[in-house]
Amino acid sequence: MAYDRYVAICNPLRYTSLMTKNLCNILVAGSWLLCSLHSVMQVGMVSPLEFCGSNLIPALFCDLPPLLKLVCSDTTTYQWLVYTEGSLVTMSPFMFTVISYVSIVSKILKIRSAQGRMRAFSTCSSHLSVVTLFFGSIFFIYFRPFSVNALNQERVVTVVYTIVTPMLNPFIYTFRK
Repeated sequence: MAYDRYVAICNPLRYTSLMTKNLCNILVAGSWLLCSLHSVMQVGMVSPLEFCGSNLIPALFCDLPPLLKLVCSDTTTYQWLVYTEGSLVTMSPFMFTVISYVSIVSKILKIRSAQGRMRAFSTCSSHLSVVTLFFGSIFFIYFRPFSVNALNQERVVTVVYTIVTPMLNPFIYTFRK
C-alpha cells in the first residue's frame, strides 16, 4: 500500500506502467513467502524447548511472549533471537512505509493548490492511520522486555492488532474524500 500510494502521488502519470499486475503479484507473493519463512523459523526455534507446569497460555492466542513464560529452561538466547529476527521482520516494512511517506509528504508539500494538497493527504491518511494502529500495537507487544507483567494491557493491545485493525480497514478506507 505504501508503494502504491508513493507511485500514485509521486509518479501519477506513470502509475499504470509502474503498478502492473505482475508487480502486484510479486509483492503479494513476497509478503506471503517472508511471513511463511518467519513462522517456520519460529516454530523451529520453539520446538526443542522444554515446557513444564501448566499448559494454559495466559493470552488470547498462542503467541511467542506468553509461550516463553511456560518454558522451564533459560530463554535468554531465544529472546535475543526473537528480538533480532522480529526487528528485521517488523522494522523492514515499517521503514519502507516511513521512507515512502517521507517522499510522499515532500511531494505533497510541493503542490501549489490547497485543494490538491488536501486531496493528496486524504488519499494517504486512511492508510497511514491503519499503519499507525497496526505498528503501534506491534511495537508495544514485541519490543519491550519479556519480564514486564502487564497481561491485561497485552490482551487489549493484541485485540487491537488482530481484530480491531482488520475490522476497521473497510471503514477507514471508505471515509476518505
